[in-house]
Amino acid sequence: MKHNGDKSKLFNDLDANGDSQISMDEMSRMEQHVEDLSNAQPGGLWSIMHNTLKTKSNKGGVHHELMHLHDTDGDGTVSHAEFHAEL
Repeated sequence: MKHNGDKSKLFNDLDANGDSQISMDEMSRMEQHVEDLSNAQPGGLWSIMHNTLKTKSNKGGVHHELMHLHDTDGDGTVSHAEFHAEL
């Protein structure tokens, strides 16, 4: 859709203030992004993932799960390098 799988475009879109870091507030924008993907393909993988994370996450939802996954140094932000690192 909007980013066509381009992680750099997604990172830049999330990094609203342009500081090359994604804060928790900025990552919260992923909730809407994943919901948009889910609505575009009802019953598809994005829909299943969104519903599961929204209802079963012990971290607080999609953006909290993504922060936990990507913030490998634990500083509360996701750097460009962390975001693009292989998981």
